[in-house]
Amino acid sequence: MKNNLLSITVIGLVCGLALGSCAINRTIKNKALDTSIVPVDFDPNKHVILVVKMPRDRKGKINRQMNDLLTKYYPGKYEIVESNDLALTNSKYADTSVYKYAVLNTLTGVTHTTNTTTNYGSGNSHTLSPSATTTYIAYRFLDRSSNTAYGTSYPSAWLKTSVQAFANTVKKAKSIQ
Repeated sequence: MKNNLLSITVIGLVCGLALGSCAINRTIKNKALDTSIVPVDFDPNKHVILVVKMPRDRKGKINRQMNDLLTKYYPGKYEIVESNDLALTNSKYADTSVYKYAVLNTLTGVTHTTNTTTNYGSGNSHTLSPSATTTYIAYRFLDRSSNTAYGTSYPSAWLKTSVQAFANTVKKAKSIQ
């Protein structure tokens, strides 16, 4: 009976940690958005940003979701491209008066570990240390004409939140409603 209770407790802790680590920072306060990451001369009405596809998306599901989210939240024009499309020799995107800026994604893995020790009346103890890695997504501008990279947007473990944070940062920087 004690072993069953311990197993249920351990499973509950592991599930709680796994679900809890996925729910980090789903909402972002407008004041947390750093507008210095948006180039001063960037104009969402003039420039078409080249958004680099997410890596390791063999089936294209994440990039389709990113496209849908950009359509919903981003105030300007964009194209989702492969990273090799950013070369200035690419004739389709060579005009830097229109395609001056690229938006690169940054993926950062953070490992969370919780140690739980159960002490038994017999003096024995058992320690469980489940770990989970959460990947945070952020975006940053790259000026293709000068090869200048800017700071990263607010990171989130949720694609929707990371795209919203990027779009809201642009809106805040450019005073767009």
